[in-house]
Amino acid sequence: MDDEELFAELTRRLREHVDPDVRYVEGAFVLHRWDFATDQFPDGTVLDPPLRFHVTPRQLGAVCRDTASDAVSAFGGQAEQAVLNLLLAHLDETLEVGFDRAPGRRHVLIEPYLAFVDDPAVPDQPLPPFAW
Repeated sequence: MDDEELFAELTRRLREHVDPDVRYVEGAFVLHRWDFATDQFPDGTVLDPPLRFHVTPRQLGAVCRDTASDAVSAFGGQAEQAVLNLLLAHLDETLEVGFDRAPGRRHVLIEPYLAFVDDPAVPDQPLPPFAW
């Protein structure tokens, strides 16, 4: 898949598995709910204000190419599907840690590393950075 196809697949997955009302606005997915993997939060937690996941097709493609071998090792199957599985697993973990430590934060950056921040213009405030 090229970057645009990966981005379209991520959008589809977010709509199907996370938030059917997700929108992509000004370089970020706006998510009104998140279905956390652990029991710490109830299923389908409504996020008010919504979460903004800042990612572009180019950024997504770069991350996916960089993590392809790790993703296939972890999830098996085709690289494109595995990298999106790995990204969503890392995103879920980042949100779990972030909401536990700073529930008011509402921005997740994919670059320079997956990080949960107050302000997307100041990426040096992660909780903690997620190492790819």
